[in-house]
Amino acid sequence: MANEKVKREQPRLDEHSTIFIETLAASENSSQQESILICNSLEISASGVRVCVDDELETGALLRLGIELAELERPLYMVGEVRWCKPAQRPEQGYHVGFKLLESDGTDYEIWKKLVQEMI
Repeated sequence: MANEKVKREQPRLDEHSTIFIETLAASENSSQQESILICNSLEISASGVRVCVDDELETGALLRLGIELAELERPLYMVGEVRWCKPAQRPEQGYHVGFKLLESDGTDYEIWKKLVQEMI
């Protein structure tokens, strides 16, 4: 694994913004409560984000994300696919998770993409 090369599609930026991850959506037919994780980004690109969370997330899961950037008055909402999840180097730091952001109706994907490209 040490020799594994990571193919990057987009340049990455170190960015420490607040991220809201909806891990369980509330529905009218369910008694389960909505569950939202609050975490921080470590790195962003036009097509993805790397975050640090306390608990492991399932690879392949499609989750709704809200990302707060200092430059904006409101969070940007997107859908992200968990591409990978691995323990942080120190166990007390939880897990690092890589999300691929997906173009989807009703999201701020295009705004995000343009904003991040301008930041690079």
